[in-house]
Amino acid sequence: MAVVTLTVNGTELPEPQEFSVSVQDVDYESGRNQTGYMFRDRVRGGANAPRKLECKFPPLTMSEVSTVLQAVNGASMYVTYPDPYTGSFRTGQFYVGDRKAPLYWRNGNDYLWKDLAFNFIEY
Repeated sequence: MAVVTLTVNGTELPEPQEFSVSVQDVDYESGRNQTGYMFRDRVRGGANAPRKLECKFPPLTMSEVSTVLQAVNGASMYVTYPDPYTGSFRTGQFYVGDRKAPLYWRNGNDYLWKDLAFNFIEY
């Protein structure tokens, strides 16, 4: 289990079961010319490269899953997370991709949702 603290606009989320950070280079143009030589015009990379945060949560109660989904509902949000590239906590502006919450267990009116998963993609 990942030991990660994530906050979205100041709201701390439950600890994810899985968490990974991708550092993504952004190219304006890249490809190969007629002689096969590779060319690349990288416009964002390294410390300034946008991040993609992949999150998957353990089973959550109705209240917990609702809190998470409401926290990531905005068109954009500020996420604070541990960043492996900088070796410290970093805050960036993100939007969230599709959210998936499979039903895990039901007992009367009690529900557990497992494997809630989504990605944060940095602007």
